[in-house]
Amino acid sequence: MPDDQPISPDLVAAFAAWLSIVLDRYLNALYDTGELEEVLFNFPDNEWMLGSLACLDPDDPVKAAVLVKYVRQHPNERLIRQRPSQAFVAAWTQHAEP
Repeated sequence: MPDDQPISPDLVAAFAAWLSIVLDRYLNALYDTGELEEVLFNFPDNEWMLGSLACLDPDDPVKAAVLVKYVRQHPNERLIRQRPSQAFVAAWTQHAEP
């Protein structure tokens, strides 16, 4: 998309909805780890999403462990974990690769 064209309001709305879903599934106890993993599975290469979640403490430490699994598989995992939350660090340490 050329820089001189405005971003479509529909695209902005879709992005806001997706962001809300991702954050809710990571931070809200109403969603279980399977529902979080559904989103992570569908967007495993989204560096921005993974990095944003890694900065936050989820409602359940198991969700941080699920996130760690996806971050470890990402080619830019070092960049993603530059500003990790305490929960992410704990999950990263606890679930260290052999």
